[in-house]
Amino acid sequence: MESLTKQRNEQIPAKTDVGQVPKKSKGLRGTLLVLTAFIACPCHLPITLALIGGTTFGLFLTENLLWIVPILGVYFVWALYKGLKIIS
Repeated sequence: MESLTKQRNEQIPAKTDVGQVPKKSKGLRGTLLVLTAFIACPCHLPITLALIGGTTFGLFLTENLLWIVPILGVYFVWALYKGLKIIS
């Protein structure tokens, strides 16, 4: 019985790293956050609207600018902060 318990303990790792993210993946995640921050930047909104002007999403953005610009601004600041923090 003791040897069976010993074999089970050897097969099961003592500590699993479920929440650990590989370093390469962290850099990619940080880079993606910074890139989406620059796309969502409110000062780039006229360029974004020109590029997606004929689409349904472009119409939605144009019709709801008063509440989309502050949301994009908050996302821009948050994503830029988190992305740069992850990268560095």
